[in-house]
Amino acid sequence: MLKMKKWVIYIVIVFILALTVYAYSKNKGLEWVGNNADWGNGQIEDNSLALLSLKSNNNNVGNGYDIMLQRIDSGGCYPNGNCNVKDTALAALALKPFNYDIKPLLDWLDSVLTRASVTNWYIQIKADKAGNCSITYDTNQVKKVFINGTKKIKIDNKEIDWIDVERDLQANLDQPIEQIKVDCTQVNDPSIIISLLRIVQGTDFYIIQETQSSIANLVINNACYPSSLGGECNEESSFYAAYALKKLNQDVKIIPYLLDKVDNNLENAMLYTITNDQKYSDNLINTQNPLGYWDNEDIYVTSFAINALKNTKYKDQMGNATEWLKSKQITNDLANEGSFGSVRDTGAALYLALTDVSAQPGIPGGQICGNNVKELGEQCDDGNLVSGDGCSLTCQNELNQTISGCSSDLNCNVNEFCDTFTKQCKLRSLDKCGDGFCGSTEDSSNCPLDCELSGGTPSEETPPEAPTEEKSNVWLWIIIIVIVLGLGIGGYFGYKKFFGNKGLGPKRPPYFPEEQSRKEIKENYVPRQRFSKRTNIDENLEHELDKSIKETEKLLRK
Repeated sequence: MLKMKKWVIYIVIVFILALTVYAYSKNKGLEWVGNNADWGNGQIEDNSLALLSLKSNNNNVGNGYDIMLQRIDSGGCYPNGNCNVKDTALAALALKPFNYDIKPLLDWLDSVLTRASVTNWYIQIKADKAGNCSITYDTNQVKKVFINGTKKIKIDNKEIDWIDVERDLQANLDQPIEQIKVDCTQVNDPSIIISLLRIVQGTDFYIIQETQSSIANLVINNACYPSSLGGECNEESSFYAAYALKKLNQDVKIIPYLLDKVDNNLENAMLYTITNDQKYSDNLINTQNPLGYWDNEDIYVTSFAINALKNTKYKDQMGNATEWLKSKQITNDLANEGSFGSVRDTGAALYLALTDVSAQPGIPGGQICGNNVKELGEQCDDGNLVSGDGCSLTCQNELNQTISGCSSDLNCNVNEFCDTFTKQCKLRSLDKCGDGFCGSTEDSSNCPLDCELSGGTPSEETPPEAPTEEKSNVWLWIIIIVIVLGLGIGGYFGYKKFFGNKGLGPKRPPYFPEEQSRKEIKENYVPRQRFSKRTNIDENLEHELDKSIKETEKLLRK
């Protein structure tokens, strides 16, 4: 009975420990950030994420904002005396919610753009009529081409499909931003389409710009960001700057450079946020660990990935990642209670992954119209607050308007999709599996890709629900605890069955004569004391219990 009581006590202790250790609390995380951010001397990246996490959750930022302003350089960049692109971009992102005028920071970022080695630019001209076109490039260079009416282009006595800007025009492309003017007024075809295209990594091609007009002013963004003024292209700085500018609804001029450089999960998360190209969200899903995290349990990268996957079809994967992230919050260390390990990681987790947008100040209903993400309550979101382009300033469909171009399905009406080749909104094929719309002849059995999100019947896409703050994976841990304790109990009874008589006296080895065995027992016999010390079994049992509890604690901390 005493032994059974011991087991009950241990089970209760471990169960309470599990519930206490894994009770995620956003408030404790925010409190830790506010108390541990080194506003005066800490890294600008850390402090920017700390400010964003506190402000987005309507928490008191203390003197963090005021000290952040004191660290700006006279040139309008961050930090004072050591201006660099990454810090300036993140500082602009952090200061914007305070209604601070970030124009000087944006101007500085624009001034440091430098030339990148971006190649494979093409011009396509499609017309049903024949005629001459003139192409002006490198400021004053002009090249005449002939359009034959069969979508072929004749240049320098050769017939081609596309004009290679570097090979056929021999353009220098020695500036970060180049402009090329194509004038086809002589063709006199109102249906003519002039496009700027680019082949990426040898296989994928992108329509960078397209216009249905006889005259097109094409812009070649052959640009990148250096780490600081006057430097060469820097991959990390370029991704952070582009990411921050996109979040600020600013023009991103270096996308071609980013498309060439993306090669890890953090960059895939950023590039999906910037371009909304499903290729990069798919890349994230393909590299996600089954437990939910990315990059060897990297809290920072996982936070960016969760943020990128919000409002996508990958709700289960994002939910799994969110629960994993919550489980990594430190709750058993008083000095670091609420932390995710550092100010940088904690700020990123709370701002990017664990912030409910409905809690953000000044955002009724949680939606942010104009951020190029269709959210709850929005019928569309084309990244601006202008009516008359198919999506109103309140992010509602303008059914009587024709949308002239698009970058994703979010720019189109609910019954349309964005053709990535022509950049035109087209009616969905209701019976095409894989178009993201559950058609009249589709259901969850013959087309789960389209219909599982809508419950197996044709309907409009249901907006994803934001994960609740305090939802945690308690039952999973309870199951793990029960399994571990079950193994411990099984081990105990196995131990008792096979080794329970050890220490009570030596057994007769099979090769000993019976007389010798009896004599050995008699010589080694020690009378038992009525109140003896604990037996070896008790000691071994307690040792096994302690070991099981320690192993359980280690498992729970993972």
